[in-house]
Amino acid sequence: MRIVTWNCQMGFDKKVDALLSLNPDVAVVPECSEKSTIALQERGYETLWFGSNPRRGLGVFCRKGWSIRALPPGQERWIMPVEVDAPTPFTCLRSGLAGQQIRKQTATLGRFI
Repeated sequence: MRIVTWNCQMGFDKKVDALLSLNPDVAVVPECSEKSTIALQERGYETLWFGSNPRRGLGVFCRKGWSIRALPPGQERWIMPVEVDAPTPFTCLRSGLAGQQIRKQTATLGRFI
């Protein structure tokens, strides 16, 4: 199983081939736009997107034949569990911290555990 995380620093729709060259089963991409997730949907990946700013959020993708779904969040708003239905199913936790000093509404620091 190959899990890839890559901060694309925006412009993901123009960089998607670089990610696909890694042949990920699951990919976590901070700083991608909600619209740019279409590039992977068109190639058969299932997608989730998290964020409050449609130009900059966090995309989670899994390969064709697998599925992902966001589980109900807990009390901490920056922790988001994601269930991956793979040959060996697992749950990942996406955690993000919005920096108080850094553009409160758009800052995303994503970590995938």
